Amino acid sequence: YILLVTLLSNTPIGWSAKFKPKKEVEKDKSSRPPNVLVIMTDEHNMRTLGCYRELMSQDQAYVWGADVNVDTPFIDSIAKRGALFTNFYTVAPRCTPARGSFLTGTYPNIHGATVNDLPIKDTAITFAQILKEHLNYHTAYMGKFHLNPEDEERKEVFGAPHGRSFGFDDIRYLWNRGHYKFMIEDANNNIQAYSFHDADKFVNKTGVYTTEFLADRALKFIEEHKQRKDDHPFALMLSLPDPHGPNYVHAPYSDMYKDLMFQVPKSAIHAMRKHPALPKWSKLWTKVMDAGTVPQKRMEQHLNRMNKARKRMHFYRPILGMVKAIDDNVGRILNKLKEEKLDEDTIIVFTADHGDMMGEHGRDEKQTPYKTSAGVPFIISYPKKVTPGKIVETPYSAVDFVPTLLNLLDLDLTTTNFSFDGIDFSSDLSSPDGIVLDEDALIFTADTWDGTWAACATNKYKLVLSNSDIPWLFDLEQDPDEIHNFFGHEDYLHIYEGLKVHLLNAMEKYEFPLRQGTVLLNRPACWETDDIYEFSLLSMNASCYDIGSLHNSEDACHQQAVRTVCPLTCNNFEDDSSGHILHNATLLDCEDIAKDPKQLCLDPQIKLFCIRTCNDDVTA
Repeated sequence: YILLVTLLSNTPIGWSAKFKPKKEVEKDKSSRPPNVLVIMTDEHNMRTLGCYRELMSQDQAYVWGADVNVDTPFIDSIAKRGALFTNFYTVAPRCTPARGSFLTGTYPNIHGATVNDLPIKDTAITFAQILKEHLNYHTAYMGKFHLNPEDEERKEVFGAPHGRSFGFDDIRYLWNRGHYKFMIEDANNNIQAYSFHDADKFVNKTGVYTTEFLADRALKFIEEHKQRKDDHPFALMLSLPDPHGPNYVHAPYSDMYKDLMFQVPKSAIHAMRKHPALPKWSKLWTKVMDAGTVPQKRMEQHLNRMNKARKRMHFYRPILGMVKAIDDNVGRILNKLKEEKLDEDTIIVFTADHGDMMGEHGRDEKQTPYKTSAGVPFIISYPKKVTPGKIVETPYSAVDFVPTLLNLLDLDLTTTNFSFDGIDFSSDLSSPDGIVLDEDALIFTADTWDGTWAACATNKYKLVLSNSDIPWLFDLEQDPDEIHNFFGHEDYLHIYEGLKVHLLNAMEKYEFPLRQGTVLLNRPACWETDDIYEFSLLSMNASCYDIGSLHNSEDACHQQAVRTVCPLTCNNFEDDSSGHILHNATLLDCEDIAKDPKQLCLDPQIKLFCIRTCNDDVTA
């Protein structure tokens, strides 16, 4: 057996794997730190923001059609006054682990919230706690938190269990989970929250749509801060539950996009045609496509129907309405900061916990390593230290926010005991360069829920390892839709080997669950894809599964073209695979498997990789 740590001790290429030396940034001579405002949306596709579309090609900016877009002038204005990050990722495309990492600067194995609804550890330290204790900030959190335990005995929706405010002083408008659509606060500050399904409870009541309710409270918080006239800066995190579903928004936003027709995205068409088929870690899964139930011979008719289907339009149109409502309320907050003469002295961050695929690759929501799932918008402005109009193409992730923020606030971390997994990118913000790119930098993101995949990405490439498929290597420049797998192509062998080393190291260091599974690192000798192939001699287009389902499949397998692409279906294998497989954090080859075949060959991935060894053991 080859121990993983032994193999990975020697890195063959120069990627920095997120470890780059800190550059000196000129310290602000002001004695009072700036205010901090963080606006985080929930499940947000960056293509819905004008400032991101402006940087994309036409086909990337308008994947749902040339006229399908929403104007976001206020969010765009933050980018114009500051920096926009084109390759910013969540560390895990799920609400709870993503939020825990953003607030603490650590990966889920450290803060403890590896899956949704699993609370972060009592000992977790957020940026709010650091700002409060070391820089005398007045701190507040408003909106969805999703990092506390669910206590059925605790009746209050708002606030937090004792001792679990994590440095946020004002938590009157914090709730743990739920996507409430309307809220009412009476004269005694009692708050009632209603979901979309509670509309009947609003008879003879005046409810405020949640985005506007929270924006109202943010405005009041800023006013109260100004009235205090003390030396304490504020740090407010405004966590908006939209544009996460349920897909409902109130008027007038409900009618703004009622005539838009959302085309099926290019990546979804490829996925549904299986040309090529999706990776095995990404199944067709969409609430409005019904793609998994349609036979391939009727797929074209189905795609034509989907481009006009009322169900799809009713599902996606409200998302744009929610984004427009968010932008308008961001505008109200920006105007308040300017009115109170705080706009020049406030760090403003706009971001999201994770993305939303909105039909791309035949999926909705998140949970995959694709860019619109694991990638998030990240925009930051601060006139004193952030060069306006800057574009940062260097990849960063949620764990990098806290160390960067603390450096922007001139907090000397060498005098503290804080430890972060992320790095400080504040030098990128203050540099005179209009576009910042470190081609050696890379980020890591993973499924920390089921442990099905882990990924790393540079600005050009992304590698995905999984427990269900061969490695997938995306060329993000040649294939920005992330449709084609370049793993195994001769020109990409050195790219794969370098990224593999970094990713395996990260899986071990940050305890990604995938490391305890079984991961193919080389292509098995008898590998089959789910692609649809054109078999001209058979006068048919079919997958290997289709070939195996034929009543005359043995005759079909006599064709060399079929035997080549369908070795399992046609029993066309003679020997084990070369290379290694990762099993329970240990690298094995088939000679290692042969030492304990009865136990190890029970694993289907090992049985596939060492097919001769495992079959010989069965027949022995």
